[in-house]
Amino acid sequence: AVTGGTTVAAMAENIYGKEPEATIVPARGGLGDRIELQANTIATVLARRLKTKYLQLYVPDSVSESVLDRILEEDAGVKHVINTIKSADILIHGMGEAFVISETLIQKLKEAGAEGEALGQYFDLDGKVVYSTDSLGLMANDLATIPTVMGIAGGASKGRAILSVLRSGHDQILVTDEAAAREILTLLAKSK
Repeated sequence: AVTGGTTVAAMAENIYGKEPEATIVPARGGLGDRIELQANTIATVLARRLKTKYLQLYVPDSVSESVLDRILEEDAGVKHVINTIKSADILIHGMGEAFVISETLIQKLKEAGAEGEALGQYFDLDGKVVYSTDSLGLMANDLATIPTVMGIAGGASKGRAILSVLRSGHDQILVTDEAAAREILTLLAKSK
């Protein structure tokens, strides 16, 4: 399963291999206007690069729980994709800054102490979930059943976001760059 975002998209574009037994799925529904950064598109690109199959989740990521429930009741295809997503054995997800969202939610997140976002959940610097969105896809509580969870993000500006997500305790693998790693080390040194 893969999420959306610039870093995950870059990863998918740069993968080579052959995994004919794999099925690549988006970890969540569609979000935002840039289709090239959405999980469905990234799942397709990654599947093509790995010469394997993929499934798509044609559901927006930002609808109410009652709408999500209704979609699951009425669409067996969506239900099949969701079951496949929930049974993923590898998740590759991006980690974003908490405030790259609509203006209406920013104040609420600031008051809650949000620093980072992954899978539609917002974490404070201690790794505690302070806000969560509704989604048919994976959420942080689903990650305990996924054997391999890999977070990818880079840049010094992502240091706080990466640390907040890592402290939630779900990722086994982090792929990052030197700038983010230095920022994380600085933050850790300050917290001692």
